[in-house]
Amino acid sequence: MKKLALVALNVSCAALLSACGGGGDDSSAPSGPPVLGQNGAIAVGAFPVSEDSSCGNANFAVEMLKAINAARAAARSCGSAGYAPAKALGWNELLSASSASQAGYMASIETITGVDAAGADVTARVSATGYDYHAVGENLAKGYPTVPKLMTALLQSPEHCQKIMSANISEVGAACVKAANGVPFWVQTFGLHRSAS
Repeated sequence: MKKLALVALNVSCAALLSACGGGGDDSSAPSGPPVLGQNGAIAVGAFPVSEDSSCGNANFAVEMLKAINAARAAARSCGSAGYAPAKALGWNELLSASSASQAGYMASIETITGVDAAGADVTARVSATGYDYHAVGENLAKGYPTVPKLMTALLQSPEHCQKIMSANISEVGAACVKAANGVPFWVQTFGLHRSAS
């Protein structure tokens, strides 16, 4: 099967998007979150996110997953594209590792970028964690102090909103790293494992 990539840049800058799927048809969506322990899938409540990868937000993984799934639970428009409610996502530690790596790099250079120091994009970063994806995408942002403020901004951006609402993903991982100047850099990495496609 062909691997699909969804790439986006931050809310305050230009965004690139190669959308996987159309305006909310979830007929090809996975039947539910992945089985715990499979392909990096974990019980989000048991996943401690270090303070360095959470910008000091308490219960980071639980709060992020709850906010994403709350957004997916309602029909919405992402720009001119309409989306039906989408199935809840599971949390994946491999996608979180990819997110933490990119958030750390962006914080170190104090710039939003879709490539890392070696020039690798989200597909290469996710593959390097051992996650064998069928579809993958990434939202990047900076400057939001909390998960709710981040999600409000992402959902107002058509490209970022489309990734959050995609019926062609089943898992997510995320991270937030503060730059030396205190500015938070956020990454959400979405995926559909090859075994689920």
